[in-house]
Amino acid sequence: MNQQKQQRIQERLKQNELNKLNKFKLNSNLEKLNSNLEEIEYLIILDFEANCDEEKTVPIEIIEFPCVVYSVKENKIKRELDFHHFCKINTPVTDFCTKLTTITQTQTDQGKSLQEVLKLNKIWLKDNKLEKSIFVTCGDWDLKTALPFNTKFLNIEYPDYLKKWCNLKVIFEEKYNKKGVGMSGMLFHLNLDLDGIQHRGIDDAANIAKICKNLIENGARFRYTNLILN
Repeated sequence: MNQQKQQRIQERLKQNELNKLNKFKLNSNLEKLNSNLEEIEYLIILDFEANCDEEKTVPIEIIEFPCVVYSVKENKIKRELDFHHFCKINTPVTDFCTKLTTITQTQTDQGKSLQEVLKLNKIWLKDNKLEKSIFVTCGDWDLKTALPFNTKFLNIEYPDYLKKWCNLKVIFEEKYNKKGVGMSGMLFHLNLDLDGIQHRGIDDAANIAKICKNLIENGARFRYTNLILN
């Protein structure tokens, strides 16, 4: 076995050990977070839309930042509390993205910077007394990939309160033993209509809120399922 091959094997072994350590840290931190979790009053459903193209050559800049609130105590989706902003971006909105999401260049041009929207989101949480809440996403992409990329790309701070969240897919899989089901598949399974335009963030967030409501009504327990380790 030549030296170069041995070196690659050693690097893979080190990476495997690092992955195991990171997974252990993640699970330990989640266990601690959830053991100290107070009664959840609200689920805040977040579903970003980002600029994109078929070849995946454009930066995944966030163009829509929506949140829909579900009150656990009231068992009610509170659409009057919607948080919804379009975000300015540095690259042109692609035709592919507009066809997929219906979001146009004009809407993003008239939007606010992501940094400003994040500040407004924090104010919105405080003004509406939504502190006892968990952010819910359909998958980990929004807060594990999209927001970290954008904050690094724009050289802005990643807010601590968005570093932990609940992946709805995990809760759905535990409840119904169905893995890899997306939003439309969950709606279909629960016999719920898909309202609005799919891939439009505010409409997707509202549809995801309906799934959350149904799961809560059927005894599902929401908790943190992922986080970003500092």
